[in-house]
Amino acid sequence: MMTTEPTHSRYFEVSDAGEGGMLLHLWGRLDASRSSLLIRELDDFFRKGHPPILTVDLSRVTYMDDFGALVLVELKTMMARAKGSFRIENADEEIQQILKVFRFESLGDSVAISSKPVSYT
Repeated sequence: MMTTEPTHSRYFEVSDAGEGGMLLHLWGRLDASRSSLLIRELDDFFRKGHPPILTVDLSRVTYMDDFGALVLVELKTMMARAKGSFRIENADEEIQQILKVFRFESLGDSVAISSKPVSYT
């Protein structure tokens, strides 16, 4: 199991979500201009190990296009390979619509998409 120390990037922050889980806060625009760099940064970060549960907080995402959705697909794929659980929290209605277009809910049983606030412990 990996230990979760607060980690900051230009595009994300990672914190402990309790019970071995990790909370990944994304912010700003999740679009074509950022997606490639963001995937590389996240891939580098997760080379240290994967948490058993990854919750992605989208409350501070101001815009997401199809490239941003692909970032989330890549995260889900990484977690599936690590046999972990994946959740998306605080997705506004527009982001939820984009994820539905990509049939994101069909990516696996461990995907949960919620517009409810994350419980910070």
